[in-house]
Amino acid sequence: MADTIRDRTDLLALLADNTSRDISPQDMRDVLVSTHGVYGGLYVQDGSTAQTGVDTTPAKMTGFAGNMTAAGTTPDHTNDQITVLTDGVYLVWCQISFTGAASTEYQAHLRVDAVEQEEGFHVEGATTAVAGGFVAVKSLSANEVLTVYIESDDAGGQNFTPVDAQLVVFRVA
Repeated sequence: MADTIRDRTDLLALLADNTSRDISPQDMRDVLVSTHGVYGGLYVQDGSTAQTGVDTTPAKMTGFAGNMTAAGTTPDHTNDQITVLTDGVYLVWCQISFTGAASTEYQAHLRVDAVEQEEGFHVEGATTAVAGGFVAVKSLSANEVLTVYIESDDAGGQNFTPVDAQLVVFRVA
């Protein structure tokens, strides 16, 4: 039988007081993969492709170039998003070093199913790489999608070039 990643409620039911001694080896394997194996991420390394027209309207950050190792999540760098596959509490971490127009303020925020969250950062752009990042602890449901949206304070639009960036998620409960 395949190991199954389960949410906290299912795990608690699976490992009831065991007075009937019915916790199976499969149940124990499910506990292990559920508590030590739900993670995933996206990255770009040494990127040089600009996202053009970044203005005062938030837009999904593009430019992730690869998927990190994953279990229980679906990172998709072609769509610049991570889908969580089971309910739980997740640690979400993001770091972005980028180049952009000097004297332009850029901001990035986490989005869950395209809804802006409070976690994010504001950084002034520069022609040499600058960096920003955020950390979040989020209660997420199965099939929710994590993305990063960016914008600038320039209504006319500016370039935003991610040089090195990571978006990582890890279930903690």
